[in-house]
This record gives sequence, C-alpha cells and structure tokens, in this order.
Amino acid sequence: MEKVKAERLKVKGKTASGSNLSLSTSIIDFEEVKGQRLRVKGKKVTPGTTFRLLPFAFNLNNSPLTFHLNKKIICLSAILICSCTAYYKTLNAGKPWQGKPQQIPGRIECEFYNEGGEGVAYHDSDSINNGSGKLNPANGTFLNEFRMKEGVDISYTKSHDIDNNPYNRVPRNMDQLYVGWTKPGEWINYTVKVNRSGQYKVGLMYTANGDGAISLDLDGKDITGPLKVISTHDNRDTVAWRQWHHWNKADSLTSIVLKKGVHILTLHVVANGNMNFDYLELR
Repeated sequence: MEKVKAERLKVKGKTASGSNLSLSTSIIDFEEVKGQRLRVKGKKVTPGTTFRLLPFAFNLNNSPLTFHLNKKIICLSAILICSCTAYYKTLNAGKPWQGKPQQIPGRIECEFYNEGGEGVAYHDSDSINNGSGKLNPANGTFLNEFRMKEGVDISYTKSHDIDNNPYNRVPRNMDQLYVGWTKPGEWINYTVKVNRSGQYKVGLMYTANGDGAISLDLDGKDITGPLKVISTHDNRDTVAWRQWHHWNKADSLTSIVLKKGVHILTLHVVANGNMNFDYLELR
C-alpha cells in the first residue's frame, strides 16, 4: 500500500495541493478518481469505489483538500492513504445560466439553459435563433434580443389573440420567454439544485402541433424514457400559424426520484418536434 500525500494528488495533470474537490457517487460522466484503498477518519472505503468530480466545483485555492462524500464533508488536510489511479470521462455540460442553478422543487425555466454554446450546453439543428433577433427583430429590448446570438430558438408570449387566444387549454401570462422551433434530436442542459431527496412529478407548460415526445437525462443517464406530449392542435382554429400557440399544462408526464445535490438535467426532443416549452415543473 502506498501513502499518497494530498500535496501530490494530481487531477488532469494539475497538482491538487490545497484544492477543493466536490465529489458525489451519484454524479456520472465527470472527471473521476478511482480509489483502491482509502481511509477517511479511520474508516475504510470499499475497494474499487469510484468518486466523481463536479467540474464546476474544482478550484485551486489555499484551503484544505475537501471531499463531499455521501453527503458528509470530509477534510483531508493531511494524508490520503491509498493506491490510486486517476482517469477521466469528461462531460462538459456548460455552466449554469448567470451562475445560478435552477431549484428543485420548482420550475425549470426552459430559456435559462446552461451557458457554453452548441454541443456543450445544447444541441440545435441550426445556428440561428429563429425567435430572438429574427421573428422578434433586434430593437434593443430584453425580450426581442434574449440570447439572440445562440442557436436555441427563443420567443415570448404575446397578446392580440396570439398566445392569449381562445383555443388555449390553460390561461397564459404575456411576455413569458419560451423555447420553440423544436426538432427531434435537439437537447438542452440545465444545472439544477435538488434541495431534498424524493419523488417528483414532472409537469410541462407547452404547445404541440401534433403529438410529440420528450425525455429527460440526469447526469448523462436517461431517467424517463420517451414521454408522450399530447397535441394541442385544434381544428376549430382556422389561423394556421396559431396551431403552435395553443398552450397547455401537463401536470404529470411521469414521476422521477431525485437525490439531493447539484445535477445536470438534460431535456431531449425525441419525436415530432413542433413543440414550444415554457417550463418544466418538478414538485
């Protein structure tokens, strides 16, 4: 057995001397450190346990080496007793919008997806924002120009019988941002903070011109499978383009079990597209 001092622990080629490493056995596909033998406060950790680092929690500073392990904070300011191998599966999911994870229980505002751009925070079928700056011309206003240089298509609810039309199935507030122009294969990442472990119903405020399907991943793993999103198409409405503006609220598409902590929630468009997403609601 080899004694490895914290000062000599290397992560991604960098010495982790005086680092803070936030680790959680529930997070997948991030930087990983696999320990063969590890003693924490005299207690042996099962050989072969894999600990996973949250990349946004890795900071070099002058504080002791700290692990968040099984919801307990353990300071390793002295010595790690282990024989270890460092290896990595890096999933760069971007950073929280304006540095603020969205809170669960609560609403996940779909337009507040992670920062990081195409292939990192989201995947869109083209690089043009078909809402902000296009349908809604750039005019210096917050709503018309919201994230207009990014590929995720964003618009907002409008009056004059557009989003407050008589074919809505639920009442709608105006000037609410939403993600639209969706196509199968597109996805969006959200950094979320689950404030208590438990079972949550998944709701969705949406429109759908035809039945569609979405799915959710948590930390890179599918947790729902395809979820049917029922069409809001209404043949009584003779204004063709307004079929994308009949709003509905699905209170429970499914239920999922979440553990307390910070996670990456990924929304996938699975089938049909032609859906607008205002927010997910997890309660």
